[in-house]
Amino acid sequence: ADRMLDMGFEPQIRKILAKITNPQRHTMFFTATWPMSIRRLAAEFLRNPIQIQIGNRDELKGNQDIVQIISPCNQYNKNQILLQV
Repeated sequence: ADRMLDMGFEPQIRKILAKITNPQRHTMFFTATWPMSIRRLAAEFLRNPIQIQIGNRDELKGNQDIVQIISPCNQYNKNQILLQV
């Protein structure tokens, strides 16, 4: 989300969210950093949010303790690969 804002996509994000009228909607933000601009946007659009945070949110850098694993898959074996993770 922060990268999208950096690239100037906030009007498009707002337009998309304005068209979603379902009160049961689930909105998720994924961000490696949590700058104030994203916090404001999240506070505006999320209802009763749950935040999962690893590390210090005030440091604008990714957590060095997180390991990312890329597992190539196709539509036929993605469930099997996901179960292996």
